[in-house]
Amino acid sequence: MGATTMTTATDLPREMPRSARGLRTRASLVQAAKEIFEEQGFFDARISDITKRAGVSHGTFYTYFDSKEQVFREVALEVEEQLSSPIGEVILSVGSRATPEERIREAIRRYLESYRREAKIMGVIEQVSRHDEALHSARLEWQAHYEEMVRKSGQPLSPCVEIDGVMLADVSHSVISEQIVSEA
Repeated sequence: MGATTMTTATDLPREMPRSARGLRTRASLVQAAKEIFEEQGFFDARISDITKRAGVSHGTFYTYFDSKEQVFREVALEVEEQLSSPIGEVILSVGSRATPEERIREAIRRYLESYRREAKIMGVIEQVSRHDEALHSARLEWQAHYEEMVRKSGQPLSPCVEIDGVMLADVSHSVISEQIVSEA
């Protein structure tokens, strides 16, 4: 059984605001939406709850977003970006003097810390992505983007690849297992 889509023609991204005030208002709406989705879940959240939390009028919401689905996708992709940031910051760091094992260990540690902080919204994102084909596709595209970054970096980080004399298949399984057990 395929995923049911919640996508509509009006869910296409809008142009970003040009003024500093517009950027702040939009950011306030996204933050308020995240909080409301964490508290109420996606299906029970209402646009009026988001606008009340953001301290803006109902109409202001529609200046920046066309739907609850669209603002949710924005929240989801911001969280995904935050969770994925250790790839660029740690694993792909050009000037790093850390070993591949140390880079992987640090990236996993940061990822798990971020995931723990974002656990409420991640639960909602996982739930909604089962029903929202556009969100599911966007998450897959984001993952492909990071895989492409790794591929282009010249640092092959796939299993059974040697970097600096360390077999990553051995490192990744042991590091991941160790890190997850120590974080539990």
